[in-house]
Amino acid sequence: MEQKELFKVLDFWNYWNRDLEKSYDRVDYTSRIEKLKKANENIVLKWIRRSWKSTILGLEIEKLLKSWVKKENILFVNFEEPKFFWKLNLELLEQIWETYNYYLEPDTNNKRYVFLDEIQNIEAWEKWVLKFYERDNIQFFITGSSSKLLSKEFSTVLAWRYLSINVYPLSFKEFLLFKDLQINTKLDFLRKENNIKKLFEEYINNWWFPKISLLEDEKLKKEELNSYFDTIIIKDIAKRYNIWNIEDLKKLAYYFLSNDTKLFSVNKLKNLDLWAYDTIKKYISFFKETYLFFELQKFDYSLKKQMINQSKIYSIDLWFVNLLSFQFSENIWRNLENLVFIELKRRNKEIYYHKKEKECDFVILEQNKITEAIQVSYNLLDPDTKKREIDGLINAMKTYELEEWIILTYNEEEEFTEENKYWKFKIRVIPVWKWLLL
Repeated sequence: MEQKELFKVLDFWNYWNRDLEKSYDRVDYTSRIEKLKKANENIVLKWIRRSWKSTILGLEIEKLLKSWVKKENILFVNFEEPKFFWKLNLELLEQIWETYNYYLEPDTNNKRYVFLDEIQNIEAWEKWVLKFYERDNIQFFITGSSSKLLSKEFSTVLAWRYLSINVYPLSFKEFLLFKDLQINTKLDFLRKENNIKKLFEEYINNWWFPKISLLEDEKLKKEELNSYFDTIIIKDIAKRYNIWNIEDLKKLAYYFLSNDTKLFSVNKLKNLDLWAYDTIKKYISFFKETYLFFELQKFDYSLKKQMINQSKIYSIDLWFVNLLSFQFSENIWRNLENLVFIELKRRNKEIYYHKKEKECDFVILEQNKITEAIQVSYNLLDPDTKKREIDGLINAMKTYELEEWIILTYNEEEEFTEENKYWKFKIRVIPVWKWLLL
């Protein structure tokens, strides 16, 4: 690509000669970036595509312009630009940098800000960024849709030169803000409780991706989300890892979507005679790299035992779980559990499941000690269900010497004590929608 043509591409994506687009602020992330910027390190935003990483970069550019940073000192590069596909390599980075400096002539006496969006497809991009680290007054903002955004070769070298943020789809708190419902005080919470519950029904009915939550047309929402799923499978996995049998890849993804929150093992999947052992392991690693699925392990103080136990799979978004057209009413207990798992990940918790004599959905590890136990159930109206959930929770609490923790339900709330002559436990039952706002 000639330099003049390359500049036209850059000019299209940058704000050198046009106004910024209006967007909803994801305050949790923009405020975190504001704190991290003070360390003068490079900032990396990771997570699944369409979680608005690029939008967050746009919000940061807006802040810089409002703080009187010269527009010529800001460069934004979108590596999803179709005209770049022919040459996604370090040579392209060099050409972009030369073109930017030639046409914009940035002020090198002041800091320059470089935004590299969806850079994971350029091999060894870290090498290019690293060469600017100590010799130039430049701060990089980098996004990618792969957990392997940093290669093994450069991750150690860059370890002390970047700060990382995981950008999740919308939390329930953010979802309420997107729907113009603000909860600032306890009185707000009380007065708006009915509206909160109503919006929770919408939230759990799949719409976690920011753009989707702003759409009104249900058909368009579904088309967009189907497109997201296909893009992850085809572009982020099949194309990147040269997988030709896309149907086979989708088939395993659908298996996990229809069995999310359930126990699985690679050996068990192998016995279905649909995929080879190595293929299953490879595909699972790809799903995890792109944040499509997460794997939850059984807790054990022995790492070896932990690795050989069965795992559970959770999806990043409930719409993907419902791709197979299950009825919402049939799926809701699994949706609740999946939702709680993602929220715990968002809160940066180290999560496992517990299974000894009984099973508990989630236990939280902090400083090599289990500190919390959580069960998730749609409701506790059935005596057998209530006994099973309480027994699993108590089993975890006894195992890890906990005195108190919670059962999360769709809309029930109570507090009670379970005891005998040997032990006494306090259990709180909390609606998931309320717990999400704590």
